[in-house]
Amino acid sequence: MSQENQDRQWESQVEEEIRKVFREADIPLGIESFKNHPEIQRKVIEILNPLPGEDQIILLEHIMGRLLPDIDYYVTDILRAKGYITIIGQRKKGKSFLAMQLALSLSAGREWLTTRVKPEGVRVLYLNYEISHEKFLERIQDMANAMRIPLNDNFMVRSVEKLPLDTEEGRGKLAEIIESCPQRPQVIVLDPRYGFMSGDENQTKDMTVFVDSLKQLENVLGGMSFVVVAHAGKNEGKGARGNSVFEDGAETLLTLRDAKGKSYEKELLMIGRDIEETTLGLDLKYPVFCVKNPEITDRPKVERARVLIQELLRTKPDGDLRKTVVRAGAASNLSTNVMHKALDQLKAEGLITIEPAPGMAGNHKWVKLVQAPGG
Repeated sequence: MSQENQDRQWESQVEEEIRKVFREADIPLGIESFKNHPEIQRKVIEILNPLPGEDQIILLEHIMGRLLPDIDYYVTDILRAKGYITIIGQRKKGKSFLAMQLALSLSAGREWLTTRVKPEGVRVLYLNYEISHEKFLERIQDMANAMRIPLNDNFMVRSVEKLPLDTEEGRGKLAEIIESCPQRPQVIVLDPRYGFMSGDENQTKDMTVFVDSLKQLENVLGGMSFVVVAHAGKNEGKGARGNSVFEDGAETLLTLRDAKGKSYEKELLMIGRDIEETTLGLDLKYPVFCVKNPEITDRPKVERARVLIQELLRTKPDGDLRKTVVRAGAASNLSTNVMHKALDQLKAEGLITIEPAPGMAGNHKWVKLVQAPGG
């Protein structure tokens, strides 16, 4: 029997043992049951012994994702449980207003801008680092009044001093804050990011530690999600301070920037794993943002990119993803994100393959045209 088959058989046995634990306790199989019954947790961890701690977490996440379907709910179109999104923008551009508006919408189960939210709402803990507690509460109350959302236990606020989640001490303090909440939060807002990490935002190694810490917390806290407010680089249009490690780990990037020469004040660029690249025109009608123009998607650009890629590969049936394909897109005013979306679609449809480039280490990929009817 191959190692892969052995692993699959062992996982099936573990799944059945976990099911048995719930049956014997006469408790419904579900993530809420798991989180609220320490004895169930203890027995499940015993089943996973003698795996090391990190392997336990990975396997438990893998198995629970299949056994407990409500562990992987979407809290919005742009955010899953156990993931993080980021709101990026320069100082004084309205990032916190946008984050507060999102948090209130989540708590009330209201649509946020053009994004759906779970109608029953979710429990949100907003961790404010940058402004005074009194000023923050004043803003929240004004915003809740403008949105006609009554504040309740679904929306929780804590103003904190430096709380580095990439350290054991910081994670311990977060656990204490969560325990002090009237309800266990499902989404935590970190505003802004630099208040929640000990390292340098511009250093790859420090940012990697921070992102890894978020991933660990998502697992340990049982399906919790994060909204991270991040300052952009000095120039308009730049991504979050730091490097691609942070942006690559996010479910969705929300970039807020000035809209120059447009009929609206701001543009919100939304790029996510599960949504089409979208730009919204917004006006800040204090204290909330309002959608001023209909959403603009990049579907036409993706269609152009698909045609470009296939024509390129018909001329030469393969090529380097970055040097050949992405550069060809840039020459036609198509962004890297649009090109990648087109590549993903073509790959999913079986029209191209994407493989490691021969003899080249790292992220180099080789794109090949599939020689099939209609390809």
